[in-house]
Amino acid sequence: MGRKQKSAVDKAVILLVLLVLAFYLVQNFAPAKGQNTVGLTVRVNYKDGSSKLVSGTDRMLSVVDTEGKSISSIVVSATLYVEFTGNVSEATIQGQLQTRFDGDVKRGTPFSIPQVIVSGQTYNLAVETTLETDINSWATSGTHTLAYTVPSGAVLTLKFTDGNVASKTFSEVSASLTLTVQPSSGITVAEITISPSTSGNATPTPASPTPSSTPTPSGAVVANSGSPQDIQAAVNTAAAAGGGTVYIPEGDFTFNPSGIIGPANTPTGVISYGGINIIGAGIGKTILRETKDPPLINGYGTSMIAVDGRNNKPFRISGISFVGFVSSEDYGNTALELDSCLDYRVDHCEFDSFSGLCVVAQNIGGHNRGLVDHCVFSASYKLKSPPAGTEWQWGYGIMVWDKDYTAWSDIGTLLGKYEGADDIIYVEDCTFKQLRHAITNSQNGYYVIRHCTIENAIPPNFGQIDVHGFNCGRGCEAYDNTVIATSGYPAAQAVWLRGGTGTIFNNTFVNHAYGVMLFRETVAVPPYTHQNPVTDTYIWNNIMQGGGIAFSDQDAYTENADYFLYARPNYTPYPYPHPLTLR
Repeated sequence: MGRKQKSAVDKAVILLVLLVLAFYLVQNFAPAKGQNTVGLTVRVNYKDGSSKLVSGTDRMLSVVDTEGKSISSIVVSATLYVEFTGNVSEATIQGQLQTRFDGDVKRGTPFSIPQVIVSGQTYNLAVETTLETDINSWATSGTHTLAYTVPSGAVLTLKFTDGNVASKTFSEVSASLTLTVQPSSGITVAEITISPSTSGNATPTPASPTPSSTPTPSGAVVANSGSPQDIQAAVNTAAAAGGGTVYIPEGDFTFNPSGIIGPANTPTGVISYGGINIIGAGIGKTILRETKDPPLINGYGTSMIAVDGRNNKPFRISGISFVGFVSSEDYGNTALELDSCLDYRVDHCEFDSFSGLCVVAQNIGGHNRGLVDHCVFSASYKLKSPPAGTEWQWGYGIMVWDKDYTAWSDIGTLLGKYEGADDIIYVEDCTFKQLRHAITNSQNGYYVIRHCTIENAIPPNFGQIDVHGFNCGRGCEAYDNTVIATSGYPAAQAVWLRGGTGTIFNNTFVNHAYGVMLFRETVAVPPYTHQNPVTDTYIWNNIMQGGGIAFSDQDAYTENADYFLYARPNYTPYPYPHPLTLR
């Protein structure tokens, strides 16, 4: 189903993932070895695709970068190591991580516990969130400080299988990151110093810089390996039991799908079902890796895993790195195909090198509703030379399809909604790079993208947040995103609406020719011949940095009729973070 629909943008962004939290619980819970321990890691990502990883085991960590290369991002993480000694059924945390730039509060983001909680096991409890800060705001010589604070009053709650509940309210916990910026040749980082400080019950001590894997969920069916055959066998076992969890252990596994025909009559490697969770040990720990081009069958590229969700049972896919193989974009390989799935969550996964689609969510007869969060999407295969006489053109992040493009959904059932809507996908706290479109839709599909970072589009002249025109998507809501144009190329547009209804606000667009462009497609390419032009679109409060035109209707539409340059009346965004992240 359209595996060959494949969008643009880069410059320099800072993605900082940081949370330092410490605590003691008195009921059925004890810190490992009687103490809290914190491990720190810093990764500097450069625009040329290389990176530098530094792990710290002490409270003070200093990184001196003498390479002088222009950076694309810095990722900073902290992990708290704890031990559960009781029969814990659920762990939740309420609080907010605040970021301060040179002393000013810039943003607050709720944080969550992404892991499956298992009773009586010792493992790392990684309480995390994602914050984005535009590096261009630091493009002056000198030293700047980025500080992170969890204000006092954050609460960790543990629920036990016997019905008891234990909770702990934390004192303030903070950490800081100091950058010395040299903007003369692009933006380079000369030195990074991390000096976390804690108060209250926190006592950090040296810890291993390499976090251990997420433990096997209780009662899970453990796959013998990450091969398609072993995962399919585990899925079949769980399905026979009426559902459950399949756990793929840590390892770098060869995953070459044979091309069995899946629920959408397209080839795949593994067929799973609603009600079956597929959980790995974490990004970079459980790796499913293609080592050759997958088969092209009846004109369709092959996915790694396809989920048939027509039984309407929710499920989760988490903690897996999907790595494709691309020698030629003709094969159009895909990582995840979600077919008529309901209330699913795809989180904390990595998708790299798929010339078709990283994730396609489509309605083949039922629903198409769920959440993708805290994932990383990339197409690093485009960093190498393409086949002779060609250029890299494809590779999408997320594609959203509904089943009927001739009968549009009532927009009132979608705006700011989730429950009750049949066809809506939320994407939040994700990172996209090197893609043709970070996200797009067609055939009445509808999505919400928020709190995401998009950069370094390849090719550089397609809208990264996109709605197709012919056979078009129903529209999108896009807010609180940062979209950065490709270095050395002012990408044509950050948001490209070729049809449907848009609600576009509070985004930051860096170094683009256009921030938001409305476009009326005039050339139909069979079978895409049904046109639904832009209508009822609202655009407001977006920030342009580095020049460019904030908005253009290409003389194809009429202001205050087809579109409006002010806030949408009576509109309230759906709660953030999405409630599925808190279950």
